[in-house]
Amino acid sequence: MSDLPHRSLRNLSKKYGPIMHLRLGNISTIVISSSEMAKEIMKTQDLHFVDRPQIMSTSIIFYDCTDIGFTSYYVKSIIFYDCTDIGFTSYGDYWRNMRKDMFLAGTETASTTLIWAFLELIKNPRVMEKAQLEVRQRLNEKKTFNDTDVTPQIRM
Repeated sequence: MSDLPHRSLRNLSKKYGPIMHLRLGNISTIVISSSEMAKEIMKTQDLHFVDRPQIMSTSIIFYDCTDIGFTSYYVKSIIFYDCTDIGFTSYGDYWRNMRKDMFLAGTETASTTLIWAFLELIKNPRVMEKAQLEVRQRLNEKKTFNDTDVTPQIRM
């Protein structure tokens, strides 16, 4: 791969065809480079490609990938059909693990978004100055901060 991976993949697809199997490190990857092949996989053969890979960190955090997000399509359809109410879930360790999973999913999404936003601000000093000025204007030298100071639309 070069510093322009999309071009490297294009060149490989010209040589090997519209569907390729690559090993990127220890990750087995399928590369689709034509719209016809993408349609075939996403619409016609979709049930063969819906499973997700097991990643070491997720198997540690999510109990060997047994949470809903990492199960196969068939198992997911059974879960969502038969257990549509959270009141019918199991008690004990399973429920504690699912609560932990839901909490981690919510915090991971928020923290990833915040990290991205802060990195973008660091890369763009002019935008950061503008954001700092706006925060200072909204706070008006207050000692404490309340979320309704900057987001009046959530007031009831």
